[in-house]
Amino acid sequence: MADALVITFDYKDANGDLSGGFVELDRLYNTGRSEFHDSPVPSAVMLTGTPTSGQLRIDNACPLYDNASSSTETLTLYDASGMKSNSLSVTVTRPPGDR
Repeated sequence: MADALVITFDYKDANGDLSGGFVELDRLYNTGRSEFHDSPVPSAVMLTGTPTSGQLRIDNACPLYDNASSSTETLTLYDASGMKSNSLSVTVTRPPGDR
């Protein structure tokens, strides 16, 4: 059984135009395999706060580990104008029993 990877992080966007933007998730597994996903705002991303700052949440960013034991998740938030608002990286260890 696989668990969903839920991602949350704080955002700031001076223009307040995140609606129509997206979050790019670049994933690099410790085996060298990589993948990326775009999550459109607001259809695949939940925003809590104001148009200029708050918290962003993606409920299902599931990695497919195959034979990897960890992944580095790099997320970049782009507003509707294509400007980067935030970027962060975190390394995630494969949960026990996950595939």
